[in-house]
Amino acid sequence: MKQRGFLIHWSHLSVITLPCLAMEAHAQTAIVDNGLELPVVHVQAASNRPVLAGTIPDTPETAYEVSNKAINILSPGGSANAFRAVSILPSVYAPAIDPYGLANIPGSNKGIRIRGEASSHGNSISTVEGIPLGGVNPGPGFQWLFPTENVDSMQVYQGPIAPDKGSFFTTAGAINTQLRWGEDKPGAEITQGFGSFNFFRTFARVDSGALFNGTTHAFASGSWTDAENWRGPGKAANGNTTASFGLSTKITDQFDARLYFSYANMQQNTYRPLNYMQTQNLGLYRFYDYSANPNAGIAYFNNNRQSFEDWVILSELTYHFNENTQLTVKPYYFSEKGAYYDGMANGMVRNWLLDHDSYGLTSEISTRLLETDMKLGYWWTTMQLPGPPNAWKMYMPNAYGGLNFNMWSILAQATTRNEFQSAYAMMDKKIGPLHLQAGARYMWENIPGINAFNTMGVSDTSYNAAIGMAPGINGMRSVSSHVFGAFLPYMAASYDLTPNLQANMSVGANYGAPSFDIFPAYQQNAATFQAKGISADQLWSTLKAETSTNIDVGLRWTYESPDIGTALLEPRFYYAKYANKGVSFDPGIGVAYSQNVADTHAIGGQLMAHWLPRPELDLFASVGYTRNVFDANLPTLPGASAATIMAAAVKGTQFPDVPNWTMAAGLNWSTRDPWLGDGQLTISPIINYISDRWGDTTRTQHLSGYATVDLNIGYDYQTPIGLFNASLTVTNLFDTSYIGYLNTSYYQQAMGTNAYYYPGAPRAFLGRLALKI
Repeated sequence: MKQRGFLIHWSHLSVITLPCLAMEAHAQTAIVDNGLELPVVHVQAASNRPVLAGTIPDTPETAYEVSNKAINILSPGGSANAFRAVSILPSVYAPAIDPYGLANIPGSNKGIRIRGEASSHGNSISTVEGIPLGGVNPGPGFQWLFPTENVDSMQVYQGPIAPDKGSFFTTAGAINTQLRWGEDKPGAEITQGFGSFNFFRTFARVDSGALFNGTTHAFASGSWTDAENWRGPGKAANGNTTASFGLSTKITDQFDARLYFSYANMQQNTYRPLNYMQTQNLGLYRFYDYSANPNAGIAYFNNNRQSFEDWVILSELTYHFNENTQLTVKPYYFSEKGAYYDGMANGMVRNWLLDHDSYGLTSEISTRLLETDMKLGYWWTTMQLPGPPNAWKMYMPNAYGGLNFNMWSILAQATTRNEFQSAYAMMDKKIGPLHLQAGARYMWENIPGINAFNTMGVSDTSYNAAIGMAPGINGMRSVSSHVFGAFLPYMAASYDLTPNLQANMSVGANYGAPSFDIFPAYQQNAATFQAKGISADQLWSTLKAETSTNIDVGLRWTYESPDIGTALLEPRFYYAKYANKGVSFDPGIGVAYSQNVADTHAIGGQLMAHWLPRPELDLFASVGYTRNVFDANLPTLPGASAATIMAAAVKGTQFPDVPNWTMAAGLNWSTRDPWLGDGQLTISPIINYISDRWGDTTRTQHLSGYATVDLNIGYDYQTPIGLFNASLTVTNLFDTSYIGYLNTSYYQQAMGTNAYYYPGAPRAFLGRLALKI
């Protein structure tokens, strides 16, 4: 593994002290209005800071950060899978589907829960350099666009989300990726990875260094990745490639500009999910996957595959009016084209076509007035379908491994684009030992109108040609556009009780996803809905934003002494109340479909702990406990059967796939003993524990808890031409057999379940050789 120091970057979006420091030690002298100096508060010694992960200091928010080193250990395939990289933080649950973080599950659930809440409609809780790129996207999106070598760090925000953290949806938290821009010195680097299941990956990068009197920096990089599926036939990565370019320049003394381009081409076979009965015999079904036999129909591995081409351009333009006031504008554009092929329970193979883009900008003006940092911001983005799905073809598999066209299952076209807008204001002030933040965000969304076409006689052709061939629009299956929004206030405060102890609290409202899955549910069951006299637009008009009210309270304690080094403890307790949560169930129609109707709450606590007895040794632990339950039974229609009413009686029950306990612990130890010569050896073991959980609301599908251990051993040596690094990463060191990822909704009944269970990745070895000159 290529190892770099844990760099420190200030956000270019803000001049106030916000969480963009990598667990840096901060010594603060507080000045009150009468000029009296209060005692120095030592948050953490700068020479002795955490290496892997920790809390972000100098903010009352619940905020954490993981370093580039931790990212490479937890997502060793160079995939920059944000979810795996943050899995060691408190109350974060992101199980490994494959050893290298390369697997993309079709659809909207990408495999993370924070405090029991799932990221809806793709990677909708993440930003890159503060730019929201994910959106409502069932494809891979930007999640595999940025190789880990080009990522500097990742931040995770939980509880009340500050107004300037502008991800699409925030009820499950927010994740931000900080990129590694051009280096000050010219250089080149190459990394060669190889490992289990024929994993092979090459990465190379060239940096220009400082050009034109130090005003300009640029870099270019590329990677190539190949690997076999660990559970059966097919490819986990079939010659996947990325290419990236970054440029940052100071055009004038007042005007700075940055530009980043990234491209990814990914192809892979999809892993086969298990049903619940199969999960009870992992000795037999752990390596159960699709078949290599072309006559296997929907179970043939080449009938379960995906291929995508994604690219993004993001930019940052900053104008400094003076030393206190600046305007930052970040335009961006994202494009994705590709398709899923999935074997369906009806014996056919679905071809889900994706061809969409999104673009927009974030803007912010920040200043300092009356000893207070203030900012005003605005975000706008517009995107095409999907989601929800607008192009599904259905094929019948033949005995030779081929596919015979059957019909268009969904053929639809948006009449308007899906638009998000958000305006916010925020202030940040320190008054002696008191640190205050306050603000608000207004979020509104323009849900697209969608025309659903009749498909009788439409042949196996391109999407645009199929629209032209369609005999007409089906009014009962079409939907119209409408707008809704939410006001999201926020307040946070911290107070230095002693030089070593700080109390903090935050209160605010967050924004969640509408139940877009209602559209494909209607298209696939139109006859059932129409028999009840229900049109698609009637269901579509019920969409609304999920919202939550959150409160976090906690302490931050530090202790330093020459004898024991530095110790840090940060406990947090939280409560959240959710309204209009999207759940999938049958209210008495005969079809289970997604609806914004549930009221729930979550209560829990978590702890982040560090002990740094010596500069070369960093030990950490994180613990999270959560209860996520329904506050009321789900609504049913008049005349619903007793069985339907009983199935909707969920009050007081825990969500599916939500473990009560999540724990992680690890260390990073380095040594330069004489037997190593001039080199440095680093050892980093990390353990994760997940308590038992249930796959259904009625608690009939029990999943046992499990623990896994990952180990990284690295060796650095300074050669005459550059820094050489050799590393070995072993994931799931003891080859624990367990069920990790569970693709399900918040509400999941045992009968007629659409829950899909995925065995966790087995033990795998990854070697790396890297040279940076």
